[in-house]
Amino acid sequence: MRSETKNILIIGWDGFDQRNQAYSEILSAKCIYVEKHYSNRLRAFIAWFTKSCKSKKLIQKYKPEIVIIKNTHFIIATVFFILKQLFGFKLVFDSHTSSLENIFSYPAFIHRFLVKHIDMSIVTNQKHAKKINEWRGTPHIVHFPPIDFNKQSYKNYPVSDNFNICYIHTYSSDEPYFPVTNAIQKMKDISIYITGNPKKSDHELIKAPNIFHTGFLSREQYIGLLKNVDVIMVLTTRENTMQKGGNEGVFLDKPLITSNTTFLIKYFNKGCVYVNSDQNSIYDGITKMKNNYNKYKNEIIELKRELSQKNKDSIAKIKDLLKN
Repeated sequence: MRSETKNILIIGWDGFDQRNQAYSEILSAKCIYVEKHYSNRLRAFIAWFTKSCKSKKLIQKYKPEIVIIKNTHFIIATVFFILKQLFGFKLVFDSHTSSLENIFSYPAFIHRFLVKHIDMSIVTNQKHAKKINEWRGTPHIVHFPPIDFNKQSYKNYPVSDNFNICYIHTYSSDEPYFPVTNAIQKMKDISIYITGNPKKSDHELIKAPNIFHTGFLSREQYIGLLKNVDVIMVLTTRENTMQKGGNEGVFLDKPLITSNTTFLIKYFNKGCVYVNSDQNSIYDGITKMKNNYNKYKNEIIELKRELSQKNKDSIAKIKDLLKN
Protein backbone atom coordinates (compact mmCIF):
# COMPACT_ATOMS: atom_id res chain seq x y z
CA MET A 1 0.00 0.00 0.00
CA ARG A 2 1.27 3.46 -0.89
CA SER A 3 1.75 5.81 2.03
CA GLU A 4 1.28 9.56 2.06
CA THR A 5 4.47 11.61 2.04
CA LYS A 6 4.98 13.93 4.97
CA ASN A 7 7.47 16.39 6.38
CA ILE A 8 8.11 18.65 3.40
CA LEU A 9 10.95 21.16 3.71
CA ILE A 10 11.31 24.14 1.38
CA ILE A 11 14.75 25.76 1.43
CA GLY A 12 15.53 29.10 -0.21
CA TRP A 13 18.98 30.50 -0.83
CA ASP A 14 18.01 34.01 -1.91
CA GLY A 15 15.88 35.38 0.90
CA PHE A 16 12.09 35.70 0.91
CA ASP A 17 10.33 34.21 -2.10
CA GLN A 18 6.56 34.55 -2.57
CA ARG A 19 6.36 31.30 -4.52
CA ASN A 20 8.08 29.34 -1.76
CA GLN A 21 5.82 30.93 0.83
CA ALA A 22 2.68 29.91 -1.05
CA TYR A 23 3.97 26.36 -1.47
CA SER A 24 4.54 26.11 2.25
CA GLU A 25 0.99 27.22 3.07
CA ILE A 26 -0.74 24.94 0.56
CA LEU A 27 1.44 21.89 1.29
CA SER A 28 1.67 22.50 5.06
CA ALA A 29 5.43 22.53 4.60
CA LYS A 30 8.19 24.20 6.57
CA CYS A 31 9.86 27.03 4.62
CA ILE A 32 13.31 28.24 5.64
CA TYR A 33 15.41 30.95 3.99
CA VAL A 34 19.15 30.41 4.21
CA GLU A 35 20.82 33.82 4.17
CA LYS A 36 19.99 36.08 1.20
CA HIS A 37 21.06 36.96 -2.33
CA TYR A 38 24.39 38.78 -2.55
CA SER A 39 25.04 41.05 -5.54
CA ASN A 40 28.78 41.17 -4.81
CA ARG A 41 30.30 38.26 -6.72
CA LEU A 42 33.00 37.46 -4.18
CA ARG A 43 30.48 37.52 -1.33
CA ALA A 44 28.09 35.36 -3.37
CA PHE A 45 30.88 32.85 -4.05
CA ILE A 46 31.72 32.56 -0.35
CA ALA A 47 28.02 32.22 0.44
CA TRP A 48 27.78 29.07 -1.69
CA PHE A 49 29.84 27.29 0.96
CA THR A 50 28.05 28.74 3.98
CA LYS A 51 24.62 28.12 2.45
CA SER A 52 25.59 24.54 1.61
CA CYS A 53 26.69 23.85 5.19
CA LYS A 54 23.54 25.43 6.64
CA SER A 55 21.36 23.42 4.26
CA LYS A 56 23.02 20.19 5.34
CA LYS A 57 22.34 21.04 8.97
CA LEU A 58 18.68 21.74 8.18
CA ILE A 59 18.33 18.35 6.48
CA GLN A 60 19.90 16.65 9.49
CA LYS A 61 17.65 18.54 11.89
CA TYR A 62 14.26 18.12 10.19
CA LYS A 63 14.84 14.81 8.36
CA PRO A 64 12.41 15.70 5.53
CA GLU A 65 10.87 13.20 3.18
CA ILE A 66 10.60 15.85 0.45
CA VAL A 67 12.79 18.88 -0.19
CA ILE A 68 11.77 21.63 -2.62
CA ILE A 69 14.31 24.17 -3.87
CA LYS A 70 14.19 26.99 -6.39
CA ASN A 71 16.40 25.81 -9.23
CA THR A 72 18.05 29.05 -10.36
CA HIS A 73 21.66 27.90 -10.72
CA PHE A 74 23.57 24.66 -11.11
CA ILE A 75 25.39 25.25 -7.81
CA ILE A 76 22.30 25.02 -5.59
CA ALA A 77 20.94 22.17 -7.74
CA THR A 78 24.17 20.18 -7.47
CA VAL A 79 24.46 20.74 -3.71
CA PHE A 80 20.98 19.38 -3.08
CA PHE A 81 21.50 16.50 -5.49
CA ILE A 82 24.49 15.46 -3.36
CA LEU A 83 22.46 15.90 -0.16
CA LYS A 84 19.74 13.72 -1.68
CA GLN A 85 22.29 10.93 -2.18
CA LEU A 86 23.47 11.28 1.43
CA PHE A 87 20.09 11.52 3.18
CA GLY A 88 17.62 9.82 0.82
CA PHE A 89 14.89 12.46 0.62
CA LYS A 90 12.82 13.13 -2.50
CA LEU A 91 14.08 16.20 -4.31
CA VAL A 92 11.93 18.66 -6.25
CA PHE A 93 13.35 21.42 -8.43
CA ASP A 94 11.15 24.49 -8.88
CA SER A 95 12.87 25.49 -12.08
CA HIS A 96 13.35 29.14 -12.89
CA THR A 97 12.97 30.14 -16.55
CA SER A 98 16.64 31.13 -16.81
CA SER A 99 17.74 27.64 -15.76
CA LEU A 100 16.15 26.27 -18.92
CA GLU A 101 16.90 29.16 -21.25
CA ASN A 102 20.36 30.42 -20.29
CA ILE A 103 22.89 27.72 -21.26
CA PHE A 104 25.81 29.96 -20.33
CA SER A 105 25.04 30.26 -16.61
CA TYR A 106 23.48 26.79 -16.43
CA PRO A 107 25.06 24.31 -18.90
CA ALA A 108 22.43 22.00 -20.39
CA PHE A 109 24.47 18.82 -19.87
CA ILE A 110 24.56 19.45 -16.11
CA HIS A 111 20.87 20.26 -15.97
CA ARG A 112 20.01 17.21 -18.06
CA PHE A 113 21.87 14.91 -15.67
CA LEU A 114 20.31 16.45 -12.57
CA VAL A 115 16.67 16.42 -13.69
CA LYS A 116 17.02 12.80 -14.79
CA HIS A 117 18.08 11.76 -11.28
CA ILE A 118 15.73 13.80 -9.09
CA ASP A 119 12.05 13.14 -8.38
CA MET A 120 10.25 16.11 -9.96
CA SER A 121 10.92 19.32 -11.89
CA ILE A 122 8.29 22.02 -11.51
CA VAL A 123 8.08 24.30 -14.56
CA THR A 124 5.75 27.09 -15.62
CA ASN A 125 4.89 26.16 -19.21
CA GLN A 126 4.44 23.33 -21.71
CA LYS A 127 7.63 24.14 -23.62
CA HIS A 128 9.78 23.58 -20.55
CA ALA A 129 7.77 20.52 -19.52
CA LYS A 130 8.52 19.03 -22.95
CA LYS A 131 12.23 19.71 -22.47
CA ILE A 132 12.24 18.00 -19.07
CA ASN A 133 10.51 14.98 -20.65
CA GLU A 134 13.13 14.89 -23.39
CA TRP A 135 15.79 14.84 -20.68
CA ARG A 136 13.98 11.85 -19.11
CA GLY A 137 12.93 13.82 -16.07
CA THR A 138 9.52 14.16 -14.41
CA PRO A 139 7.88 17.55 -15.10
CA HIS A 140 4.93 19.09 -13.30
CA ILE A 141 3.44 22.42 -14.36
CA VAL A 142 2.67 25.02 -11.70
CA HIS A 143 2.22 28.51 -13.10
CA PHE A 144 2.01 30.75 -10.05
CA PRO A 145 0.50 30.02 -6.66
CA PRO A 146 -2.29 32.15 -5.19
CA ILE A 147 -1.20 34.90 -2.80
CA ASP A 148 -3.12 36.03 0.26
CA PHE A 149 -1.90 39.59 0.73
CA ASN A 150 -4.12 39.98 3.79
CA LYS A 151 -1.57 37.85 5.64
CA GLN A 152 1.35 40.08 4.64
CA SER A 153 2.41 43.27 6.35
CA TYR A 154 3.11 46.36 4.27
CA LYS A 155 4.14 50.00 4.56
CA ASN A 156 2.13 52.72 2.87
CA TYR A 157 3.87 54.04 -0.23
CA PRO A 158 2.41 57.42 -1.30
CA VAL A 159 1.68 57.91 -5.00
CA SER A 160 0.59 60.87 -7.13
CA ASP A 161 -2.94 62.11 -7.84
CA ASN A 162 -2.54 60.96 -11.45
CA PHE A 163 -3.44 57.61 -12.96
CA ASN A 164 -0.60 55.57 -11.45
CA ILE A 165 1.28 52.63 -12.96
CA CYS A 166 3.89 50.47 -11.27
CA TYR A 167 6.36 49.02 -13.77
CA ILE A 168 7.90 46.01 -12.03
CA HIS A 169 11.41 46.16 -13.43
CA THR A 170 14.75 44.51 -12.69
CA TYR A 171 16.84 46.22 -15.39
CA SER A 172 17.22 42.89 -17.14
CA SER A 173 17.99 42.91 -20.86
CA ASP A 174 14.56 41.45 -21.72
CA GLU A 175 12.66 44.31 -20.02
CA PRO A 176 12.22 47.41 -22.22
CA TYR A 177 13.10 50.66 -20.50
CA PHE A 178 13.32 53.50 -23.01
CA PRO A 179 10.15 52.58 -24.94
CA VAL A 180 8.24 52.82 -21.65
CA THR A 181 9.79 56.06 -20.40
CA ASN A 182 9.52 57.70 -23.83
CA ALA A 183 5.82 56.87 -23.94
CA ILE A 184 5.17 58.09 -20.41
CA GLN A 185 6.83 61.46 -21.02
CA LYS A 186 4.09 62.23 -23.52
CA MET A 187 1.31 61.41 -21.03
CA LYS A 188 1.15 64.19 -18.46
CA ASP A 189 -1.85 62.69 -16.63
CA ILE A 190 0.00 59.39 -16.06
CA SER A 191 2.64 58.67 -13.42
CA ILE A 192 4.85 55.62 -13.46
CA TYR A 193 6.85 54.06 -10.63
CA ILE A 194 9.72 51.92 -11.89
CA THR A 195 11.01 49.42 -9.34
CA GLY A 196 14.41 47.74 -9.18
CA ASN A 197 17.97 48.71 -8.47
CA PRO A 198 19.11 51.33 -11.02
CA LYS A 199 22.74 50.39 -10.35
CA LYS A 200 22.13 47.32 -12.51
CA SER A 201 21.49 49.62 -15.46
CA ASP A 202 24.29 50.45 -17.87
CA HIS A 203 22.43 53.43 -19.33
CA GLU A 204 21.36 56.85 -18.11
CA LEU A 205 17.96 56.97 -16.45
CA ILE A 206 15.26 59.22 -17.89
CA LYS A 207 14.25 62.11 -15.65
CA ALA A 208 10.74 63.51 -15.91
CA PRO A 209 8.14 64.87 -13.44
CA ASN A 210 5.90 61.84 -13.91
CA ILE A 211 8.61 59.15 -13.84
CA PHE A 212 9.74 57.84 -10.44
CA HIS A 213 12.57 55.35 -9.96
CA THR A 214 11.92 53.72 -6.60
CA GLY A 215 15.26 51.97 -6.22
CA PHE A 216 15.39 48.81 -4.16
CA LEU A 217 12.32 48.43 -1.95
CA SER A 218 11.81 46.27 1.10
CA ARG A 219 9.05 43.68 0.77
CA GLU A 220 6.74 45.85 2.92
CA GLN A 221 7.39 48.96 0.81
CA TYR A 222 6.96 47.00 -2.41
CA ILE A 223 3.55 45.66 -1.39
CA GLY A 224 2.54 49.14 -0.22
CA LEU A 225 3.37 50.54 -3.66
CA LEU A 226 1.47 47.81 -5.50
CA LYS A 227 -1.58 48.37 -3.32
CA ASN A 228 -1.68 52.11 -4.07
CA VAL A 229 -1.22 52.18 -7.85
CA ASP A 230 -4.02 51.67 -10.36
CA VAL A 231 -2.25 49.35 -12.80
CA ILE A 232 0.76 47.04 -12.80
CA MET A 233 3.01 46.75 -15.83
CA VAL A 234 5.19 43.68 -16.48
CA LEU A 235 7.03 43.40 -19.79
CA THR A 236 9.45 40.97 -21.41
CA THR A 237 10.81 40.30 -24.88
CA ARG A 238 11.12 36.56 -24.13
CA GLU A 239 8.33 34.34 -25.36
CA ASN A 240 8.27 31.77 -22.53
CA THR A 241 8.96 33.99 -19.52
CA MET A 242 6.39 33.93 -16.74
CA GLN A 243 5.76 37.21 -14.91
CA LYS A 244 5.80 36.90 -11.13
CA GLY A 245 4.87 40.56 -10.82
CA GLY A 246 1.85 39.97 -13.00
CA ASN A 247 0.67 37.25 -10.67
CA GLU A 248 1.09 39.58 -7.70
CA GLY A 249 -0.99 42.15 -9.55
CA VAL A 250 -3.79 39.67 -10.18
CA PHE A 251 -4.03 38.79 -6.48
CA LEU A 252 -4.12 42.47 -5.59
CA ASP A 253 -7.00 43.04 -8.05
CA LYS A 254 -4.80 45.24 -10.24
CA PRO A 255 -5.31 45.18 -14.03
CA LEU A 256 -2.17 44.44 -16.02
CA ILE A 257 -0.31 45.87 -18.97
CA THR A 258 1.85 43.01 -20.17
CA SER A 259 3.69 41.75 -23.21
CA ASN A 260 2.06 40.50 -26.36
CA THR A 261 3.51 36.99 -26.13
CA THR A 262 1.55 33.81 -26.76
CA PHE A 263 2.30 32.46 -23.31
CA LEU A 264 1.28 35.58 -21.36
CA ILE A 265 -1.87 36.13 -23.43
CA LYS A 266 -2.96 32.57 -22.73
CA TYR A 267 -2.17 32.72 -19.00
CA PHE A 268 -3.33 36.26 -18.18
CA ASN A 269 -6.36 35.87 -20.42
CA LYS A 270 -8.49 38.72 -19.10
CA GLY A 271 -8.11 42.00 -17.24
CA CYS A 272 -5.04 42.85 -19.33
CA VAL A 273 -3.84 45.01 -22.18
CA TYR A 274 -1.13 43.37 -24.30
CA VAL A 275 1.60 45.48 -25.89
CA ASN A 276 4.68 45.11 -28.02
CA SER A 277 8.02 46.44 -26.80
CA ASP A 278 7.93 49.69 -28.74
CA GLN A 279 6.98 53.20 -27.71
CA ASN A 280 3.83 53.53 -29.82
CA SER A 281 2.37 50.19 -28.74
CA ILE A 282 3.04 50.97 -25.06
CA TYR A 283 1.52 54.44 -25.41
CA ASP A 284 -1.61 53.01 -27.05
CA GLY A 285 -1.82 50.25 -24.44
CA ILE A 286 -1.70 52.67 -21.52
CA THR A 287 -4.35 54.84 -23.16
CA LYS A 288 -6.58 51.83 -23.75
CA MET A 289 -6.21 50.72 -20.13
CA LYS A 290 -7.01 54.15 -18.73
CA ASN A 291 -10.06 54.65 -20.96
CA ASN A 292 -11.52 51.23 -20.11
CA TYR A 293 -10.26 50.87 -16.56
CA ASN A 294 -13.45 49.63 -14.89
CA LYS A 295 -13.84 46.88 -17.49
CA TYR A 296 -10.32 45.58 -16.90
CA LYS A 297 -10.71 45.93 -13.13
CA ASN A 298 -13.76 43.66 -13.12
CA GLU A 299 -12.06 41.15 -15.41
CA ILE A 300 -8.94 40.88 -13.25
CA ILE A 301 -11.08 40.02 -10.21
CA GLU A 302 -12.66 37.24 -12.24
CA LEU A 303 -9.23 36.02 -13.36
CA LYS A 304 -8.08 35.94 -9.74
CA ARG A 305 -10.87 33.53 -8.83
CA GLU A 306 -10.01 31.25 -11.72
CA LEU A 307 -6.25 31.17 -11.14
CA SER A 308 -6.55 30.79 -7.39
CA GLN A 309 -8.31 27.44 -7.57
CA LYS A 310 -6.45 26.16 -10.63
CA ASN A 311 -2.98 26.83 -9.25
CA LYS A 312 -3.82 25.74 -5.73
CA ASP A 313 -4.90 22.37 -7.12
CA SER A 314 -1.66 22.07 -9.12
CA ILE A 315 0.45 22.60 -6.02
CA ALA A 316 -1.60 20.26 -3.85
CA LYS A 317 -1.10 17.57 -6.50
CA ILE A 318 2.65 17.53 -5.78
CA LYS A 319 2.04 15.37 -2.71
CA ASP A 320 0.02 12.84 -4.68
CA LEU A 321 2.61 12.62 -7.44
CA LEU A 322 5.36 11.93 -4.90
CA LYS A 323 3.67 9.11 -3.04
CA ASN A 324 5.85 6.11 -2.35
